[in-house]
Amino acid sequence: MIVRPSGVAAVGRVVTCAGAAGVRGRVMFRVFNWAMAALFGLAAVLQLNDPDPARWMAIYGAAMLVAAYAGRRGGVPAWAPLLVAAVALLWGLVWSTDVADPGIYTRMFEQWEMRNMAVEEARETSGLLIVGGWMAVLALHGRRRRRAITSKENPSAPAAGGAGR
Repeated sequence: MIVRPSGVAAVGRVVTCAGAAGVRGRVMFRVFNWAMAALFGLAAVLQLNDPDPARWMAIYGAAMLVAAYAGRRGGVPAWAPLLVAAVALLWGLVWSTDVADPGIYTRMFEQWEMRNMAVEEARETSGLLIVGGWMAVLALHGRRRRRAITSKENPSAPAAGGAGR
């Protein structure tokens, strides 16, 4: 058995995770994806009372589907979360320019009701940031997973992540 500096053990070929810790990590990743899918689904349903629900339901629905797919399969092709993240982050960037007072972000949750448009826009911008952030996590996970699979298929290839880590 060879133990690499990164702590990854290998017997003849690269193994991405060792033993029970690897299984636990994969299970937890799926659980987190199901939890995020549920939260994105809830966010989509809550948009029903919004003045413009269709576009918000679409972005939260897309994030829900990608997270649910990752929960079911253990990962997703990187293009799917990258597409959703790009839309959410660009939209959030445009939307955040309408928030005149950046201090409003500290007062977003003082009341549940929408008291003014600034609070509403800050909440919506934050929701887009959460979508973009989780989609970025999924895209990075997909990239790491793809590298690990490629390394397993080609044992003579250098270890995933390179020797410099």
